[in-house]
Amino acid sequence: MNITDSLYILPLAEKAGAVQEVIYPSLILDEYYGPTLVDTGMPDREGAIEALLKEIGIRLEDIQRIILTHQDLDHVGSAAAIVRASCAEVWAHAADTPYIEGTLRSIRLPPPAFLEKLPPAVRVVLEKGAEPVRVDRQLQGGEVLDIAGGVRVIFTQVIPPVTSAYTSSGTECSSQRTQ
Repeated sequence: MNITDSLYILPLAEKAGAVQEVIYPSLILDEYYGPTLVDTGMPDREGAIEALLKEIGIRLEDIQRIILTHQDLDHVGSAAAIVRASCAEVWAHAADTPYIEGTLRSIRLPPPAFLEKLPPAVRVVLEKGAEPVRVDRQLQGGEVLDIAGGVRVIFTQVIPPVTSAYTSSGTECSSQRTQ
């Protein structure tokens, strides 16, 4: 879905067992710096993202950077696979970095006692979690990224404790959704 000349929303259908939802990674296009993917969906969704990108004439290997808005599995799940396919840099808020890189367990994953009560298809996805991926650039709130005419990092400390949103000329560029 085209929002502006430089911003696309990628409706990505997710299903884990009986749970179905649509999440919305974003694509920021910049003639000079190339395409930036904002969030990557659940694990093993790189093929679906590749198909959505193809619809707008972008190849997965064209992605220059991935901005991860926060550590939730449905935002970071396919980041490592997309990096392997594209050699993209990963940018994320500094406070999210240890969770994305796998040095700390995501605080948003349910505890093991709760996981045991979930349907097997959902439990398998959550137990596996996201493959760790290196964060190449740690972002700070208030920072303006030099893409698409300037994208501002907005740090918000809510649940999850670390969440960042990104705006460009007043247009929300985050794939953040209300929990």
